Amino acid sequence: MASFEAITSAGIAKIPVSFKKVAIMANRDFELMDAIKTQLELLHEIEVISYPIDVTLSQSKFTKALQAQNAAFLLSKVTTDLQLNSRLFLAMQAAKIPTINSIFAMHTLDTRKRTFLYLHKHCPEVLTPQFYLSVKEAIRALNKGKKILLKRNAHNIPKDRRFLGVAEDAKDLKLMLEGVGKDEIFLQEYMGPCENTVYKVYFIGHLAMALKSIKLKENAFTARNENDIQERFELRIPLEESYREMGQVLRMNAYGIDYVVAEDGLEYVVDVNDFPSYRGIDEALNLLCDFLIRHFLNLEGPVALQHASK
Repeated sequence: MASFEAITSAGIAKIPVSFKKVAIMANRDFELMDAIKTQLELLHEIEVISYPIDVTLSQSKFTKALQAQNAAFLLSKVTTDLQLNSRLFLAMQAAKIPTINSIFAMHTLDTRKRTFLYLHKHCPEVLTPQFYLSVKEAIRALNKGKKILLKRNAHNIPKDRRFLGVAEDAKDLKLMLEGVGKDEIFLQEYMGPCENTVYKVYFIGHLAMALKSIKLKENAFTARNENDIQERFELRIPLEESYREMGQVLRMNAYGIDYVVAEDGLEYVVDVNDFPSYRGIDEALNLLCDFLIRHFLNLEGPVALQHASK
C-alpha cells in the first residue's frame, strides 16, 4: 500500500470541543484507518475512538454501545460476515450516527450478488458482465460457448481468496465448485484478459481520481500483486458522470469502481467498493480527512486538491 502523505498543521481550522469525537469501527484496511486516526488527532485535535467489533453482542447492545460514544460520525470498514454484519448495520441505523456512506450502500455492497442485482435494476446505463444466479444458468451459458469467472460472493475478504478461476466448460465449473457452498459463489461472464488491465475510479465527495492497474503476467481478473504497474489517467467525463450517478443512487461519498475494457471496446464494471483502500492514490488521506471535516463538521479545513487533477 502506498504511504500516505500527511499535511502540516499550518492554517488548520480549530474544531469546537462539542464536535471533537469520531468513532472508527474496522477490521480491514488498518493502515488507512490508522492514518486517518493519526491525522485527525494530531492536526485537528479530534478524539478518535477505535470501537471494537465484539461478535458476541446483540444488535441492541451494539446500538447502545455506539450511542454511548457520543461521536459526531462513524467510520466503518468491515469484512463480509453476513450474520455479524446484519447486526452491525441494524445497530448503526438505530444509533443514528452519521456514516461516510449510507448503511444501505454498505449492506448492498457487502456481497457481489446484491451489488450486481442492484446495479442491473437501478443503474441500467452502467454496463456490467452477465452474471448467473444459479449453477444451471452458468452451465447453459458454458454450453453456448461462454466462459465463466468464479468469484467468492463475499466481497470484503482477503484478495487471495476472492477468485476461484475461469471455467471453460461444465466439467471445469463442477471441479472448481467442489468443497465450496453454492451460496458462497458469484458466477460472472469472463470478459477475456482485457489486456491484463483494470481501470480503477475512486471518489471522495465530488472529486474523482483514476488509476490504471496493469498486470505483467496474470490476467486482469486475478488478485492484485507486487508486479502490477499502476498509472494515473484522465477519466472520460461521460464515464465519470455515470459512475458519480451510481454513487448518488447508493448514497455514497467515498467509494471505488473497477472496470475493464472488453473486446467490443466498451467499459464493463466488474467491482464496486464502499470506502476502498485508495491504494496508489497518495493524496487520499488528505482528501478524506478534509472531506470529513467539511462535510460532517461543517467547517472549513485544509484543501488538499492539488494532486486530484493529476
